Amino acid sequence: MNKSKNLLIGNRNFFRAYWEKTSDAILILQNGVFVECNEAAVKMLHANNKSQILTLQPSMISPETQPDSRRSEEKQHEMINVALEQSGNRFEWTHRRLDGEEFPAEVLLTPVKVGRQDALYAVVRDISKLKKSENALRDSQARLSEAQKLARLGTWSWDVEKDVVKWSEELYDMLGMDLGHPAPTYQTLPGFYTSESWERLSQAVQVS
Repeated sequence: MNKSKNLLIGNRNFFRAYWEKTSDAILILQNGVFVECNEAAVKMLHANNKSQILTLQPSMISPETQPDSRRSEEKQHEMINVALEQSGNRFEWTHRRLDGEEFPAEVLLTPVKVGRQDALYAVVRDISKLKKSENALRDSQARLSEAQKLARLGTWSWDVEKDVVKWSEELYDMLGMDLGHPAPTYQTLPGFYTSESWERLSQAVQVS
């Protein structure tokens, strides 16, 4: 009995420490409104205190529409229903801080019991930096592709472990090959080079 009691106390202490120290915003949603949140949620939403967040609905800290043009108020009910039906739901959502700034977030909704009542445990992570990195990578790839087209250059890469070769679009175009066809394997690449060029390339691969 004492062992079970100690374990319960230990779990509560662990949960309390995680609740207070995690950088992820945690909110408890009950009957459609937030009834509790941690300090990370206050910070993420640029609120002065918890009271500015509690009793709000998810759509109240969201823009009118989501990136798919659906109304936030309508879509929030769908996300909640999925979480209830599937015992959890992870999805991306555009939130809005209390000062009006919008930001992309990853949300995990998990059904829980608060006392005897049903509730949703929401973990919200600001993924603004991740999205900026993804956009920067896409822009870089687009600029590289455009530069290759202008310079009439093509590139290919080889994943040695998986033995998978990838060609750039410009290389397909230069060789008059259908972009829909898979790139040749590494073993067939010699057919696209002179014997001298392939020998130098093979030596470079071995050295690397």
